[in-house]
Amino acid sequence: MANRNRKQGFGREENTREERKTVEKKSLLTFSFKDIDETQPSNNPQSIEIWETAGLLKPLLIRLKELSKLTRHEAELQQ
Repeated sequence: MANRNRKQGFGREENTREERKTVEKKSLLTFSFKDIDETQPSNNPQSIEIWETAGLLKPLLIRLKELSKLTRHEAELQQ
């Protein structure tokens, strides 16, 4: 049986624990196009093809990519 005499010590420093800093998981913005065809107004329907022809799709996707790296609060601050 080991000798656990307090005067002898354990051979390690006390109160030297290094803790890892935790990274808080941010809730980022997400976008979905799954219902786009079902939610178009009947008098002025639009599609992704129409947006692409009008030159609107590429800037939209670039902006959505930028926004998807932000939280809602961060995105609201950019307005």
